[in-house]
Amino acid sequence: MRWIYPYKTLLDQGILISGGSDCRATPFPPRIGMWSAVNRIEKNSQDVMVPEERISAEDALKMWTINGAYASFEEDRKGTIERGKLADFVVLSGDPREEEISSLKVEMTIVGGTVVYGS
Repeated sequence: MRWIYPYKTLLDQGILISGGSDCRATPFPPRIGMWSAVNRIEKNSQDVMVPEERISAEDALKMWTINGAYASFEEDRKGTIERGKLADFVVLSGDPREEEISSLKVEMTIVGGTVVYGS
């Protein structure tokens, strides 16, 4: 099971990896995928822990933002919050680099610069 998602090994080798949640194989919101990468627990019938493959919350955030945009050749349009980009992002109830990401709530979702959800 160690090699199913060897995030740390890949990052240590300088390989850019991206995270995602937009397919049927990954029916979880991005923050759950990031939580899994940071804690290195595969949520299945066995709940396998692989602590040597844990990555930082900062690296997980990059996987689901900057790296995802780069992997889809869209880094000029998305992946970071800056003038001229799509402005698709969520506002969380806390900082995922300092708090357990799975416990954070989505406070607001912004798509194309427009608030589409606000709690």
